[in-house]
Amino acid sequence: MIGTLCLREANEIHVIDYDAESEAVKCVNLIPHQHEIWHLAPCPFDPVKLFTCYNTGSNYMSTLWEASPADSGKGSLKELTTLEGLKTPIRSMLWSPKDAPAVLSVEEEALRTWSLDGSRAVATASSQQAEELQHGLWAAAWDPHDLNAVATVSGNSLAFWDLRTMQRSQSVEQAHSNALRDVDFNPKHENHL
Repeated sequence: MIGTLCLREANEIHVIDYDAESEAVKCVNLIPHQHEIWHLAPCPFDPVKLFTCYNTGSNYMSTLWEASPADSGKGSLKELTTLEGLKTPIRSMLWSPKDAPAVLSVEEEALRTWSLDGSRAVATASSQQAEELQHGLWAAAWDPHDLNAVATVSGNSLAFWDLRTMQRSQSVEQAHSNALRDVDFNPKHENHL
Protein backbone atom coordinates (compact mmCIF):
# COMPACT_ATOMS: atom_id res chain seq x y z
CA MET A 1 0.00 0.00 0.00
CA ILE A 2 1.06 3.53 -0.74
CA GLY A 3 -0.59 6.65 0.68
CA THR A 4 -0.28 10.12 -0.83
CA LEU A 5 0.56 13.29 1.09
CA CYS A 6 -0.88 16.20 -0.91
CA LEU A 7 -1.72 19.35 1.00
CA ARG A 8 -4.16 20.95 -1.45
CA GLU A 9 -5.27 18.01 -3.59
CA ALA A 10 -7.29 14.85 -3.04
CA ASN A 11 -5.28 12.01 -1.52
CA GLU A 12 -5.36 8.31 -2.35
CA ILE A 13 -4.34 4.90 -1.11
CA HIS A 14 -2.82 2.73 -3.84
CA VAL A 15 -3.02 -1.03 -3.32
CA ILE A 16 -0.03 -2.47 -5.16
CA ASP A 17 0.47 -6.04 -6.41
CA TYR A 18 3.91 -7.44 -7.22
CA ASP A 19 4.29 -10.52 -9.42
CA ALA A 20 7.69 -12.07 -8.60
CA GLU A 21 7.74 -14.28 -11.71
CA SER A 22 7.32 -11.46 -14.22
CA GLU A 23 8.71 -8.76 -11.87
CA ALA A 24 5.64 -6.68 -12.70
CA VAL A 25 4.20 -4.07 -10.36
CA LYS A 26 0.63 -2.91 -10.83
CA CYS A 27 -1.95 -0.90 -8.92
CA VAL A 28 -4.93 -3.18 -8.23
CA ASN A 29 -7.06 -0.70 -6.29
CA LEU A 30 -7.18 3.08 -5.94
CA ILE A 31 -8.99 4.30 -2.82
CA PRO A 32 -9.79 7.99 -2.20
CA HIS A 33 -8.77 9.42 1.20
CA GLN A 34 -9.82 12.96 2.12
CA HIS A 35 -6.76 13.99 4.14
CA GLU A 36 -3.00 13.79 3.66
CA ILE A 37 -1.77 10.38 4.83
CA TRP A 38 1.16 10.35 7.25
CA HIS A 39 1.12 6.62 8.02
CA LEU A 40 -0.63 3.43 6.83
CA ALA A 41 -1.02 0.33 9.02
CA PRO A 42 -2.75 -2.56 7.23
CA CYS A 43 -4.07 -5.27 9.53
CA PRO A 44 -1.93 -8.43 9.29
CA PHE A 45 -4.98 -10.58 10.16
CA ASP A 46 -7.68 -9.02 7.95
CA PRO A 47 -6.73 -7.77 4.45
CA VAL A 48 -9.57 -5.22 4.25
CA LYS A 49 -8.85 -3.39 7.54
CA LEU A 50 -6.28 -0.64 7.92
CA PHE A 51 -5.44 2.37 10.05
CA THR A 52 -4.44 5.69 8.55
CA CYS A 53 -2.76 8.46 10.51
CA TYR A 54 -3.45 11.81 8.94
CA ASN A 55 -3.56 15.55 9.39
CA THR A 56 -6.86 17.40 8.93
CA GLY A 57 -5.09 20.76 8.81
CA SER A 58 -5.78 21.44 12.49
CA ASN A 59 -5.58 17.97 14.11
CA TYR A 60 -3.61 14.76 13.78
CA MET A 61 -5.96 11.77 13.80
CA SER A 62 -6.07 8.01 13.30
CA THR A 63 -8.99 6.09 11.84
CA LEU A 64 -9.65 2.39 11.41
CA TRP A 65 -11.15 1.71 7.98
CA GLU A 66 -12.62 -1.18 6.07
CA ALA A 67 -11.46 -0.95 2.47
CA SER A 68 -13.28 -2.39 -0.49
CA PRO A 69 -11.60 -5.64 -1.64
CA ALA A 70 -8.84 -5.16 -4.22
CA ASP A 71 -10.79 -7.02 -6.90
CA SER A 72 -13.97 -4.96 -6.42
CA GLY A 73 -12.73 -2.10 -8.61
CA LYS A 74 -14.74 0.41 -6.54
CA GLY A 75 -12.04 1.78 -4.25
CA SER A 76 -13.88 2.97 -1.15
CA LEU A 77 -13.31 3.23 2.60
CA LYS A 78 -15.88 2.65 5.33
CA GLU A 79 -14.98 4.30 8.64
CA LEU A 80 -15.11 1.83 11.53
CA THR A 81 -13.79 4.08 14.31
CA THR A 82 -11.64 7.13 14.91
CA LEU A 83 -9.42 7.14 17.98
CA GLU A 84 -10.58 9.70 20.54
CA GLY A 85 -8.54 11.55 23.14
CA LEU A 86 -5.32 12.08 21.18
CA LYS A 87 -3.58 15.08 22.75
CA THR A 88 -0.41 15.28 20.63
CA PRO A 89 0.43 14.50 16.98
CA ILE A 90 0.12 10.79 16.18
CA ARG A 91 3.09 9.25 14.39
CA SER A 92 1.91 5.71 13.66
CA MET A 93 -0.25 2.73 14.61
CA LEU A 94 1.15 -0.73 15.31
CA TRP A 95 -0.89 -3.94 15.23
CA SER A 96 0.04 -6.50 17.86
CA PRO A 97 2.17 -9.20 16.20
CA LYS A 98 -0.03 -11.99 17.59
CA ASP A 99 -3.25 -10.46 18.93
CA ALA A 100 -5.53 -9.00 16.25
CA PRO A 101 -7.74 -6.77 18.45
CA ALA A 102 -4.77 -4.98 20.09
CA VAL A 103 -3.07 -1.93 18.59
CA LEU A 104 -0.59 0.64 19.83
CA SER A 105 -0.67 4.33 18.97
CA VAL A 106 2.68 6.10 18.82
CA GLU A 107 2.04 9.74 19.62
CA GLU A 108 4.58 12.53 19.97
CA GLU A 109 4.37 12.40 23.78
CA ALA A 110 2.57 9.13 24.54
CA LEU A 111 2.20 5.44 23.83
CA ARG A 112 -1.29 3.99 24.20
CA THR A 113 -2.55 0.45 23.84
CA TRP A 114 -6.05 0.14 22.39
CA SER A 115 -8.49 -2.74 22.39
CA LEU A 116 -10.78 -2.98 19.38
CA ASP A 117 -14.26 -4.42 19.75
CA GLY A 118 -14.93 -5.89 16.31
CA SER A 119 -18.69 -6.18 16.79
CA ARG A 120 -19.12 -2.48 17.57
CA ALA A 121 -15.88 -1.15 16.07
CA VAL A 122 -15.16 0.86 19.21
CA ALA A 123 -11.62 1.64 20.31
CA THR A 124 -10.85 2.27 23.97
CA ALA A 125 -7.49 3.19 25.44
CA SER A 126 -6.45 0.59 27.99
CA SER A 127 -3.23 2.24 29.14
CA GLN A 128 -1.02 5.16 28.33
CA GLN A 129 2.37 6.65 28.98
CA ALA A 130 2.73 10.41 29.24
CA GLU A 131 6.31 10.82 30.43
CA GLU A 132 7.82 13.98 29.00
CA LEU A 133 10.44 13.33 26.35
CA GLN A 134 13.07 15.80 25.22
CA HIS A 135 12.54 15.24 21.47
CA GLY A 136 9.17 13.47 21.35
CA LEU A 137 8.57 9.94 20.12
CA TRP A 138 9.22 9.44 16.44
CA ALA A 139 8.72 5.71 15.79
CA ALA A 140 8.19 2.39 17.57
CA ALA A 141 8.34 -1.36 16.98
CA TRP A 142 6.45 -4.09 18.82
CA ASP A 143 8.71 -6.99 19.80
CA PRO A 144 7.40 -10.12 18.00
CA HIS A 145 9.06 -12.34 20.65
CA ASP A 146 7.66 -10.51 23.70
CA LEU A 147 4.19 -8.97 23.34
CA ASN A 148 4.79 -6.83 26.44
CA ALA A 149 7.83 -5.06 24.95
CA VAL A 150 8.07 -2.11 22.58
CA ALA A 151 11.13 -0.19 21.35
CA THR A 152 10.86 3.54 20.59
CA VAL A 153 13.14 6.19 19.13
CA SER A 154 13.25 9.81 20.26
CA GLY A 155 15.87 12.19 18.92
CA ASN A 156 19.04 10.10 18.82
CA SER A 157 18.01 7.84 21.73
CA LEU A 158 16.48 4.36 21.87
CA ALA A 159 14.14 3.20 24.66
CA PHE A 160 12.43 -0.05 25.59
CA TRP A 161 9.00 -0.08 27.28
CA ASP A 162 7.10 -2.65 29.31
CA LEU A 163 3.46 -2.43 28.15
CA ARG A 164 2.15 -4.01 31.37
CA THR A 165 3.31 -1.01 33.41
CA MET A 166 3.78 1.51 30.55
CA GLN A 167 7.18 2.31 32.05
CA ARG A 168 10.54 2.59 30.37
CA SER A 169 12.50 -0.60 31.13
CA GLN A 170 15.80 0.35 29.45
CA SER A 171 17.22 3.13 27.35
CA VAL A 172 20.29 3.90 25.29
CA GLU A 173 20.87 7.63 25.30
CA GLN A 174 22.66 8.93 22.21
CA ALA A 175 22.41 5.55 20.49
CA HIS A 176 23.41 7.27 17.26
CA SER A 177 25.10 10.56 16.41
CA ASN A 178 22.17 11.56 14.16
CA ALA A 179 18.42 11.65 14.79
CA LEU A 180 16.72 8.25 14.64
CA ARG A 181 13.60 8.03 12.45
CA ASP A 182 12.66 4.33 12.57
CA VAL A 183 13.27 1.12 14.49
CA ASP A 184 12.31 -2.53 13.97
CA PHE A 185 12.95 -5.93 15.51
CA ASN A 186 14.44 -8.87 13.64
CA PRO A 187 11.62 -11.46 13.61
CA LYS A 188 14.09 -14.36 13.34
CA HIS A 189 16.46 -13.38 16.16
CA GLU A 190 15.23 -12.56 19.63
CA ASN A 191 16.65 -9.33 21.13
CA HIS A 192 18.00 -8.10 17.77
CA LEU A 193 16.91 -4.74 16.37
